[in-house]
Formats: sequence, C-alpha cells, structure tokens
Amino acid sequence: MTIQTPKETLLLHPLRMRMIRAFVGGRKLTAQQLMEILSDVPQATLYRHLNKLLNGGLLAIIQQRQVRGAVERVYALAERDLFTPLMDDQELSCEDYMEHFLAFLAILQSDYQRYLQQEKINLKQDGVEYRQFHLNLSDEEYQQFMNKMNEIIQEALDKLPSPKRRSRTLSTLVIPEPL
Repeated sequence: MTIQTPKETLLLHPLRMRMIRAFVGGRKLTAQQLMEILSDVPQATLYRHLNKLLNGGLLAIIQQRQVRGAVERVYALAERDLFTPLMDDQELSCEDYMEHFLAFLAILQSDYQRYLQQEKINLKQDGVEYRQFHLNLSDEEYQQFMNKMNEIIQEALDKLPSPKRRSRTLSTLVIPEPL
C-alpha cells in the first residue's frame, strides 16, 4: 500500500523541485537522462525521489521500452498545468490555486537556494535581483503593459543557448489588490 503525500509537501523538498524543474516545458526524460542533468545527485537518491514523485502523482510514466533486457521508462509531468493555473473557463478550487502557487514558490526557493550554494556569488554581476512594485493601472493600461512586457520576454526567449549566453530564470508574479 502506497501512502500518498500531498503534492505541495512533495514539492517542498529542494531535490524534488530540481527534478520537477527538469521536466518543465514538456520534457520527457528517462531516469538516465535525469541523472545526467542532476549529475551531483547519487543514483539511489535520485531513484528514491523519482519514485516519490511518481507515487505522489506529479510524474507519470508515458512510455516503456526494452533496452538490453531491461525496461526503460520515460517520465513526464503528470499535470500539464502544474505551475500555472488553468486560464480557460474551467475553474479550480481555492485549494487547487494554492497548490499551484505553492509549487511556484517552491521553485523560486529551490532556484535561489541552489544559486546561494555556489562557492562564489556576486548578485550584481550575476544579475540577481528581486523587487516588488505597486502599479496603479486601469485594466486597459495593465493589458498594454503586459503586452509590451511579453514582447520583450519573447524576444529574449527566442535567443538560442551559446557559450556567450548565461541561462537566467525570470519569474513573474502579479497579484491584484482585492476589490
């Protein structure tokens, strides 16, 4: 009998957050590929946490194939919209929205913790910053602002990796004041 752990509890572990992050963007990975991405994690530890994520319903086996007499499994995120609540007509419960939000916060915490664990850090040189701005905008002004911001972000997203480019994570969070 497998005891299911609440998803938000599963996501609060830094290694499991790193594992989930490896699958973001629709990536489908075998355990071997995941070990290559997370090369600092011992194999037994990775498999233990992989099984927790699988049993907790955050990952799913999407394919199995025979490779040299063994079964190789391909994993993917079980929920397509794990990090962004659905934006269509389907409504989620407040608990579901909170689960999505906690997953987002856990990703931020995990990424920042990994950054701070480097031998040397230089926030200014590395471009690390976090700020909070309060914008007073009408709905129309806000939409114009977001359209401009999305254009700038898309331009940056279109740039391919290269030795001269360093990968940076930009996270956004918009919370309107309650009416």
